[in-house]
Order: sequence, then C-alpha cells, then structure tokens
Amino acid sequence: MDQCEQNLTEDERSLMISAQHLILDKDDLSAAVETDDEEKEESNCDEKYATISGCIKIIMKRLDIQIVIATMTVAARYMSSFKDTIKYCIVDEAGYVVQIKLASLVAYLHELKGLACFGDTCQNDGFDLSLPQWLKPYGYNSALKVVKQGGGKGLFTGSLTKTYRFGKPMLDLIAQCCYKGRNLNAQNQESTHPLKPIFGIETPNDFVFVDCPGTERACYPKGKRNERQAIEAVIIAQKLKETYPAYSLVIASPYSKQIDYIRAYLKTNGINGIETSSADKLQGNEKDFVVLNLVVSSNLTKMNKFINDKGRYTSAVTRACLGCVIIGDLALMKKHPSWQKIIQMLVETKSIKPKPSSSLATLPPLRNVSSTKSVL
Repeated sequence: MDQCEQNLTEDERSLMISAQHLILDKDDLSAAVETDDEEKEESNCDEKYATISGCIKIIMKRLDIQIVIATMTVAARYMSSFKDTIKYCIVDEAGYVVQIKLASLVAYLHELKGLACFGDTCQNDGFDLSLPQWLKPYGYNSALKVVKQGGGKGLFTGSLTKTYRFGKPMLDLIAQCCYKGRNLNAQNQESTHPLKPIFGIETPNDFVFVDCPGTERACYPKGKRNERQAIEAVIIAQKLKETYPAYSLVIASPYSKQIDYIRAYLKTNGINGIETSSADKLQGNEKDFVVLNLVVSSNLTKMNKFINDKGRYTSAVTRACLGCVIIGDLALMKKHPSWQKIIQMLVETKSIKPKPSSSLATLPPLRNVSSTKSVL
C-alpha cells in the first residue's frame, strides 16, 4: 500500500485503508456476520469482497502490475479486479484444478491471449483421489486432462525434459520406472550417495528398499496400519536426521491410519523434528529425504489395488530430492505390476536391505506406543 500512496484520491485512500484493515485483521471474507437477517448477512460479505477487489484494482493500476501470482481460489474470487489486465495465464499443478473453475476464470479474462497448464499426467490428479467418477462429465474433471485431450490449431502439448529436483542417479531410475524410459535430463549431475553410509550397502540410484513385512492390521472404519514398519520408519528417519541435520525429511505412507500411528509413536517417545504426511497429500511437494512406508503385508494382502495404482505409485517415489527409502514386504510388492520395475532395478543394483535396522543398532531403544488405541 505504501508504494501506492502518492497521488491517491481521498476515495481511493479510504478504500485502501479499509482493505488493509480487513487483511491485517484476518477477517474471514467467506464467513457470514452473525445476524438474523440473511439479506444483511449476504450484503456484508459482498461489501468485503468489493473492498478487497477495489484495492487490487488500484494497486494494479498505480504500480502497472504485469505479473500476478495467486492460488486458483483467490484468482477466482477476485478475478473481476484484473479481468481487463491479464493477457497470459500460467496454471501450475493443473491436475489439481477443477475444469469448471479454470473455464470460468478464462471466460472472465477479457484480454487473455494465452493459457499454459503445467502438471504431471503420470501422477494422480486431485479428482481421482476425492471425487466420484460420475461428476467428471459435469465439469468436475482435472483441467490438465481436459486441456491435454482437447484439439484445435491453438493447442500445443509438449513435455518438459529438464528437472532440477533429482540428481542424475535418481533420475536414471525414475525415468525407467515411472516415465517409460523418457529422455529426462538432470541439471544436478552429481550425487554423494547419502544413503550408503546409513545402510552400509550400495545405493547407486539413491534408492533403498528395506524388506520389512511386519504385520498388517485392518483399522476401523477403514484403512490399514503396520506397527513394525512404522517403528522401522522412525528409526531410519532418526538416523537420517542425525547424519544430515540440515536437510528436510518426511515419513510418508499411502495410509492415513499409518501416519496417525507414527505421529502417536513420535509423541509418546518424545521424538521431535520429524515431519509426517500421507503420500497423496505430499503430491506437488518435495523433501530431501523421503521414508516411504507401504504398510501392506502378505499376512493379509495378496493384491492391493490402492497400492498398485500407477498414479499413486509415481507420485510417492518422486517426492525425494536426495534419497528415497521404501519400507515394505518385498515378496508381496513383487506381485504388484506398478512396483515390479523399480524392485527389479533395486535388486539388480543390490539396493535391498534384507535385515531391517541391522546397521542402526547403535540407536537408543524406543518405547512402544500403547496398544489401547488399537483399532480392529
């Protein structure tokens, strides 16, 4: 606001101050003011939106803003503020943008000349994960998929080949196992192979599979957990944090019940500084090290469609920048088509750890989480 103060009219200054008050006070612009009058309630919200929108218009005009960075929610909410200004629109993670929302935004931008959508069609989109299939024909499909399937002279589709996330060793494996051998170029060519001193085995691709079947348990009302794999994940994460304290790390799992158990285990044992996340929520994010906990074990599972989902698999194994540790039942995962290629390559490169924690025996023992919270 300070950069816009010169030459403001009194009305513009008043509007800017009102908008600043709303923003700094963190008023919930989508919430209704408590009142018995529904019309007054709706009018109050409209006034708030109008104030913020007016402020955005003034800023864009006074500072000659050329680039706007916003979430789709904010862009859709305040698109009237820049509808006559924006000429080019770039949508990142377009697989998580609903088709109908992008269509409404594009229709509102009167001066729009070009639209670019970026995303990974080999990963799950947000709608495969959360919405029923019958909604897709009604505009609730992934914007990325719809754009890719479109036609016409104005549409160009292509693939980016350069990546700054992975080093060359990781990318060599990922390209073969996730992207059908596509020619991808890593801008970071070197690797110190950080997992090698942790496990005491060769890790030429900076991936390790820890063969730890454990015991799979069904949870109520749905979901799964595997306590042995959870404890193994914590032990490995501790060793990584101890060895590489300046680097980011996360324990991830396809099953939220497993993450709930790991969080309880960390809290009970007073272990801090270890981030946890479901694998689906981690999509679009990255960490230096990822400890991926698969949960399923042959004591209950023969074939698991949820784990075998190709998009979920691709997203899960491409979140790490420096090293990825996969904890699971090796014999069982060999039966899952989506996982067969990566396991084959890890076996060939001797990147399988057959005896969990044997190289981590110097770590202090951890207390078990009480089984009183166990579910069926």
